[in-house]
Amino acid sequence: MEDLYGPSAYEVAVKNGYKGTEAEWVASLSAASEEAALIALEAARIATETNEAVTTQENSRVTAEKARVEAEKKRVEAEEIRVLAENARLQAEKARSEAEASRVEVENSRVEAESQRETAEEKRQQDTYAAIDEANQATGRLNELSDNREYIGENGFWYRYNEETKEFENTGKTSKGNLMYATFAYHDGRLYMRTDEEYTGPVFKMNHKGRLKVIV
Repeated sequence: MEDLYGPSAYEVAVKNGYKGTEAEWVASLSAASEEAALIALEAARIATETNEAVTTQENSRVTAEKARVEAEKKRVEAEEIRVLAENARLQAEKARSEAEASRVEVENSRVEAESQRETAEEKRQQDTYAAIDEANQATGRLNELSDNREYIGENGFWYRYNEETKEFENTGKTSKGNLMYATFAYHDGRLYMRTDEEYTGPVFKMNHKGRLKVIV
């Protein structure tokens, strides 16, 4: 503590050539000097105590600094652990977000597929109803035509049912068709065949041997 408080009176005397002890130096002083020496000794004691207090305080400061450094070291380690945990949390959150995005995409695909299925089902039902309606209409038409078949009128022409007018109409076609019927007569050994002008069927003739010959 010499640097802080300076040398004592005895130390100054020693530096100036005094050879005795500190007690001898004090005894050699006059009463006034003795009082000054006592003051100097008290100052030296106070300085010593102060030095000890400062030393103790410094030791406490050093200990506290060590504790602070240790605490800082633990804080840094804890911060590193926290950073690692935060990185892990961020990675987990990223994975969760990606999984959620995939789930939403799959859900959107499912909804779209369901919408397409519903549209297809609706179209299938419509097509089914239309097919049933067409079948019913066709059945009704067949039944109507079956109940109103063509017939031959008294004038020999075919009459056909008109589905629009719900009436029978003359087709203009004769009921005889292209193949008319022939009538035969035998006289004086000869066979006579009579037909209409539009007859296109086979022709019958009697040959010289009296046999009937058919010409198709």
